[in-house]
Amino acid sequence: MLHKRGHRHKNGYMNGATPNGGVVSPEDEVLQAPRRPNPEGYIPLPRLEFPVAAALVFVLSVVCFAVSYDGDFVFDDSEAIVGNKDLFPETPVSNIFINDFWGKKLDSKTSHKSYRPLTVLTFR
Repeated sequence: MLHKRGHRHKNGYMNGATPNGGVVSPEDEVLQAPRRPNPEGYIPLPRLEFPVAAALVFVLSVVCFAVSYDGDFVFDDSEAIVGNKDLFPETPVSNIFINDFWGKKLDSKTSHKSYRPLTVLTFR
């Protein structure tokens, strides 16, 4: 329940009074967060139509990918991709669905239990 103090609000009325003289009961009142001015009026960027904006995002994504395409494996990539026996051509595809992300049996004590068969399938 909303408890009000006897003070004058920014609109100049006391304790929830409305301009027409009526008083809003606490049950009818909806609490709202204070509103800030719309920042779009201050950002000096042109408004783009959706197709143009989508094309721009696509081109920027392709450029970012292209820069990293010839890069080496980092962090745990070599263990997940190069060392994963589930990704070898001679290994049956069905192993992807019974092993974890790293190619270890799910019931093994050394398994991380990270089951991501669709991700591993994309590496194959």
